[in-house]
Amino acid sequence: MSMTRRGLTVVLLVFLLLANIAVIQAQGEGATATVARFLYVRALPDVEARDFGRLEPETEITLLGRTANSQWLQLRTADGIVGWGRANAITFEGDIADLPVVNVARQNAAAIFAQNLRVAPDLLADVVGQVEQGTLVTLVAKAYNFVYVTTADGLAGWANPNNLQFTRERGASLPTMPDLPEVNAVARGYASARVVPAIDAHSYAQLDPGTPVNVIGRNEIGNFLQIQTLDGLQAWAAASFIWYPGAVADLPVTEPGADSGVVTRFAVLRAAPDNTSAEVGRLSAGTVVQLLLASGDRLYVKAPDGTEGWALASALSFTGGAVPEVLASNATVTAEAAVNLRAGPSLDAPRNGAAQVGERLAVVGVSADGQWYRVIPSTRVAAWVFADLVTLDEGVGPLPVIE
Repeated sequence: MSMTRRGLTVVLLVFLLLANIAVIQAQGEGATATVARFLYVRALPDVEARDFGRLEPETEITLLGRTANSQWLQLRTADGIVGWGRANAITFEGDIADLPVVNVARQNAAAIFAQNLRVAPDLLADVVGQVEQGTLVTLVAKAYNFVYVTTADGLAGWANPNNLQFTRERGASLPTMPDLPEVNAVARGYASARVVPAIDAHSYAQLDPGTPVNVIGRNEIGNFLQIQTLDGLQAWAAASFIWYPGAVADLPVTEPGADSGVVTRFAVLRAAPDNTSAEVGRLSAGTVVQLLLASGDRLYVKAPDGTEGWALASALSFTGGAVPEVLASNATVTAEAAVNLRAGPSLDAPRNGAAQVGERLAVVGVSADGQWYRVIPSTRVAAWVFADLVTLDEGVGPLPVIE
């Protein structure tokens, strides 16, 4: 008797397991429905979208999803064609609200034909995958008569726009290709986007093959290209990892100069070369700065927008790898108030700016009478300052006499 009950238990368990598998399979395959009247299967839920053919009444189809308003249903025919049909032309015994909503607004095109996606906008480029007819795609960028698309399952590549059906913009009479950013290059292989044109430089990110970018410059020898991604990041990539059909030699040389650095991640600028002084600004990753003075482990830098201050040298990257030679500050303004800088070693010389109390200066020489120092302040405009208003660092000297 116990064996019989045990056998029945096993049979029930097997039955339940098979039933669950059948339910899961049915859910994955969609729901069966029937065409109520002549139905055009369209590439998108739009009466102006291209049709893949007309289905006769009583034709059996499989429903895959719906629009948010349930007026259109995504379907698959017995021939494997995936498209959209008007809900009022379809007989479905179930509840349409139970079908998953397909976000067509986010995916703004559909494949008219099964087609290859390529790693670059070129018919001879390698194929990275294929999309089937009716597959919804998102348009990202355009280049050389191709468009870069992504799919919901993570596939990405370059497609022929003539093989796509675009969604219709609000207010438009016909579906048209939306405005897309245009690029002139793509990543070839997994390209590292680096701070400066050096193979061992810090990498912001790794670009997937086919990623759209714009090439905006090169280094002196042309083995690195400066690129800009669609989100605005400017970086450097090895030229061998960038597909660029233009002439590299014709690109402008945009390599940071010997007196420049690039912010690696972010840089805090301070009023003095220490951690306790006031913060005067912050610079984001990729900002190219001019190096003006050095003091210990800090550099006085100036950004393109005019922001300047002391930054940690470790917050910057340099093309040569090491900190370039810059003028080392060797003196401090110790007057009780800001002091005038002059064009010559005389009170009668034209005023050439001012230096604030506590400001660090690079003293590079002294006048013949010893009363004036030739200095280079943070503005890097050479000037003269009265020697009694400045205190040299210990060990500085002897200074060269400048006529």
